[in-house]
Amino acid sequence: MSTFDKHDLSGFIGKHLVYTYDNGWNYEIYVKNANTLDYRIHSGIVANRWVKDQQAYIVRVGESIYKISWTEPTGTDVSLIVNLGDKLFHGTIFFRAG
Repeated sequence: MSTFDKHDLSGFIGKHLVYTYDNGWNYEIYVKNANTLDYRIHSGIVANRWVKDQQAYIVRVGESIYKISWTEPTGTDVSLIVNLGDKLFHGTIFFRAG
């Protein structure tokens, strides 16, 4: 049985985070509430995009570990694990075919 409340997002809401994927793409996100975030893309094929009020699925999966998933306006799906304790990000991007 887990020792943390998986529904408690208070340690994550309000966070402003900047991260870089292994391919060098630089992103930043602001977690506004339990289901909304703003994000900005600083580099990569869609650099300079700023999206506000993006609906997202946000869950807590560990003591200081959170998962965020969303579908961008372009149809691209993103899933991001944020480990605040170890300052580690792991993200996967699924680009729409076509």
